[in-house]
Amino acid sequence: MPPPPGFGTTEGRTSGPLPHEVWGNAGDEGAELPIIQSWRVPDLPVVPFGGSATPGDAPEEANGAETISWEEMAPSPTEPTPLWITEEEAALSGVRAGDTYASRRATPEPPAAARIPPPPPDVDPPVFAEPPRRAADVEIPEPAHSARRPVSAPSDRQAALRAFDFSEVIAARERDAVGKAALRAMVGRFRRAALFAAKPDRVTGWEAGGEGVRDGLIRDVAIPWNEPSVFLNVRLSRSFYLGRLPPLPRHEEFVQALGGAMAQECLVQPVTIKEKAVAFLYAEFAPDQGATPLDIAFVRELAAATAAALAASIRLKKKPVI
Repeated sequence: MPPPPGFGTTEGRTSGPLPHEVWGNAGDEGAELPIIQSWRVPDLPVVPFGGSATPGDAPEEANGAETISWEEMAPSPTEPTPLWITEEEAALSGVRAGDTYASRRATPEPPAAARIPPPPPDVDPPVFAEPPRRAADVEIPEPAHSARRPVSAPSDRQAALRAFDFSEVIAARERDAVGKAALRAMVGRFRRAALFAAKPDRVTGWEAGGEGVRDGLIRDVAIPWNEPSVFLNVRLSRSFYLGRLPPLPRHEEFVQALGGAMAQECLVQPVTIKEKAVAFLYAEFAPDQGATPLDIAFVRELAAATAAALAASIRLKKKPVI
């Protein structure tokens, strides 16, 4: 008889000896040959959650054996079989250990999304502390007068510039008088000195003085502008030259007029009127004593005084005589 609806069956096969009376061949008597026997056992019913099984008719009695009804085999719909939850299952599923699956199904927990979170606790608004105030009776001390930056005293260079006396140069109104006054100012400070006049096509010797200078030879010096010389470099650069006198062929002429020895350090300063070089101041220093910043300032101030005196002499020449 087939099992009732809702129940399955389990089939199996086994081997066993065949009885002698069912053997058909005489030659096979005395042999115990195995045969395959089939058997079928109905499965236990599956009870759905919240429902009950619907068994069919009970199986027929077989060979006088006691049979069990499907109602007795199926669990009671009102009292489900308790399945206790172990601690391992509780750790994996998140339920309490010792509870049953039936009780967990009977009272399911609401999903996490449906839970209403508790209201946030009351939080007081932030309180901002006021900045500390200065007491009214606190007095701010005034800075002491000594803390102020003192007025710088005049430097040695400024004092030396005021000590330069070029009044003789400025007072001269003739060209030769201006040259002689400028030469005397340089000879009183430097070892050897000279003045050179700038012409349209050449530079010529004007005045010279100092140790070993030969009188009158400086006026024979003439160096054209188309040949290299220290005066050409100063004229083009419009700046002074300080250093060793270059050993150029045209320099031999005024070196012989100044004593015959090439200067190891010399200073050449242009005298300019309206940004045009009209003369050159030449100063020579001793081998063991070089030029100082005050020496350069002295020659520069002397060149300015010489330019002012020459400009005044030119204006006097152009002034008509009444």
